[in-house]
Amino acid sequence: MAEAASPSAGSSGVATMAEEKQHPSLIQRVETMASVIELLLETLKDLSDKELEWFKVVLSKAYFDRRYIPWWQLKTTDMQDTVFLMVLTDGQQSVEKTKEILKTMNRTDLVQRLSDSSSGPKKKHSVDERLSALIHKVATMRAVKELLMETLNDLSSEELTEFRWLLQFTVFQRNLPLISWSKLLKSTREDLVEMMVEMMVEMCGHQSVEVTEEIFMDMNRTDLVQRLSETSSGPKEKHCVDEHWPALTQEVETMASVIELLLETLKDLSVKELERFKVVLSETDFVRHYIPRWHLEITDMQDIVFLMVQIEGQQSVENTKEILKTMKRTDLVQRLSDSSSGPKKKHSDEHRPALIQKVATIAAVRNLLLKTLNHLSNEEIKKFEEFLQSIVSQKNLPHISLTLSLTSDRAETVDQLLQTYGLQSVELTGEVLQKMNKTDLMQMLSKPSSGLKGKKED
Repeated sequence: MAEAASPSAGSSGVATMAEEKQHPSLIQRVETMASVIELLLETLKDLSDKELEWFKVVLSKAYFDRRYIPWWQLKTTDMQDTVFLMVLTDGQQSVEKTKEILKTMNRTDLVQRLSDSSSGPKKKHSVDERLSALIHKVATMRAVKELLMETLNDLSSEELTEFRWLLQFTVFQRNLPLISWSKLLKSTREDLVEMMVEMMVEMCGHQSVEVTEEIFMDMNRTDLVQRLSETSSGPKEKHCVDEHWPALTQEVETMASVIELLLETLKDLSVKELERFKVVLSETDFVRHYIPRWHLEITDMQDIVFLMVQIEGQQSVENTKEILKTMKRTDLVQRLSDSSSGPKKKHSDEHRPALIQKVATIAAVRNLLLKTLNHLSNEEIKKFEEFLQSIVSQKNLPHISLTLSLTSDRAETVDQLLQTYGLQSVELTGEVLQKMNKTDLMQMLSKPSSGLKGKKED
């Protein structure tokens, strides 16, 4: 049993009867949603085709707790899909919305049927196996969304920012696609919570609860881990860097040290100096290509360091020195020079903050793959992609865009790999290089401190 959380962390880890009522289990939530779906399907099946079209027109203008279903989405849906959309959008509240719409249509008989059914004991309707599976899938998606929304809303603004970063790198380590940075950096709390939950459910499905538990473990929010464990199936094993690629393990250690060094140095900047730092940073070539100006306008010092290290790896230290020189902060330039050339303070994974460890992981993967692919000629990059497409087809994985073979920008190729395959990009790259008989490059991925001189030309 988890220990009681601190007052700032919320309630005690010991579950009470009141808490169980307040936080029903995921199974209970799914059953409730399934009953709502069956009730609406049973009621709306009596609408004529003309009435259904009228129903959808009114529905498209109805707001569901700040959201609505656009007409273009409803236009081609049948009654079943319309019900699914309603429940996914607003859960149990869909029953009340349906009543309101039916009243405007003068279908008081159906309004009464909904009122009788929703207040009395539920009668199980027999549905075919295929429909039953669909109902269960939609009910599960909505139940998971509600569970996660409730839990994430218990986070402070600072914790929500930390969750945002940890979410990106947790899905990455699970070989899932990365989330758009432009979406993750939204400033409105309500929008951010809703967007993260929507994207987790879309990408991870039922696994979203497990992903959230893992992040809460990293944040030491054991009270929220316990709540999710009690309402779902409990925390699962954590995903770590694959020890099959020792070069990657070494690269993660390097990137983590770089992050810690930059965070320690830049924390001494005043608010005004930090704004100046962001202005100069936004004018550098490497940032201008990757980070829109508005990203930097809303990021704090930690976010800036994370973005820099992801893009430029160890080069971030030199770029930071250049910026600090223009700001006449020679004391910080000297501190960076002394720290980067001296012995590194070693941290074990257990004692390093999980957030830094995960940011370092994605930065390490990007840097390692970029160094590896930089040794391929343009012609070899085309072959690389051909082999890659063949391998991902065999594994039933999504394909990356073929237009990448037309450019010599290896960074774009690597970014597309990461966005599509997550941490699995390393394994896929290794398989492709093996098929290409590039044993020298395989060695770069497989052995620490293994490197090659120079870059191939066409």
